[in-house]
Order: sequence, then C-alpha cells, then structure tokens
Amino acid sequence: MLLDRYPSVSSVLTATRTGALTHLVGALPPPGLTLDSVSTEPESVTHPGARFGFPAQGPGSLSGFGRRVLALVVDWLPAAAVGYFLTTNPSLSAIVVFAAVTVISHSLFGRTLGYAVAGLRLAKIDGLRPDPGRVLVRTLLLCLVVPAVVSDDDGRGLHDKVVSTAVLTTR
Repeated sequence: MLLDRYPSVSSVLTATRTGALTHLVGALPPPGLTLDSVSTEPESVTHPGARFGFPAQGPGSLSGFGRRVLALVVDWLPAAAVGYFLTTNPSLSAIVVFAAVTVISHSLFGRTLGYAVAGLRLAKIDGLRPDPGRVLVRTLLLCLVVPAVVSDDDGRGLHDKVVSTAVLTTR
C-alpha cells in the first residue's frame, strides 16, 4: 500500500535491493557507484590514528600499550622512592611527586624521563605540544588510573580523549 501511494519510494527501494544508490526522486545512479563500492568501515580500521592523520608506523605514529607502560614505570619508580624514603605519607607523596614532575616535564619538554626512555612524546591531535592546562587535566585523570585504562579503537586512553592529546612515538 505504501508503495502504491508513493511511487518514488518504490524506485528507491527497488534500487536499494539491486545495490544501486539513488536519490529520493529515483534518478539513475552515477556510473560505477553502488552500495558495494562504498566503504562503510570507520577510518580507524586501516590503522590506529589514521583518522587524525598519524602514520601507521615509525615516528609520529600512535604508541603501543607496552611503550606507554614502560614510560609509566620509569616515571613512577623515582616518585615512589621519594615518597617512601623522604616522607611520612608515602602513597600520597608519591602521587603528588609523580603528578608534579609529569605536569612540569610535559609542559616544558613535551615528554617525561620515562617518555624519553620509551621513545614517546605527548602531543595534541594536531601534532603540537599541549598547553599546561591541558597537561594538568590529563595528569589528574591519569592519577585516577581508570581513565587511563579505558581506551578507544585507536588505543588512546580516556584521559587523552578528554583533552584531545595523543602519545606519539619518536623513533
């Protein structure tokens, strides 16, 4: 009944069943353009960071999980040592030292000691160094742990998504 009342719907439905793309008035599809020739896959399927213009591998590509964990361990150990040996509240002191060193290092150099060891740098999505406010918010979320563990298809943590940053490889 719907097809009898609206003939243009009939041509669209018929064209869709055969795989051709049409517009609502039932015009002929452009040559060579069918539903099979149009990709419905998201851009990130090709490689992590493709939708932001980052390369698949090498310098400037999104870092892997292993390198980020290495950087975290290298940055965390000195902060934990300072907290344990030099203060009366080691847990709180370690987090405060870690956060302070991370914010200062990322703001001034775009990387921490751990990032340098792992061959990483922090950047905004456009590839430039993030401003101190962005780094502060990112670091506070990193210290909460959960936002850093939750990641997207590109492997970027929630703490990076919130402030539009990415961890890129340098080598």
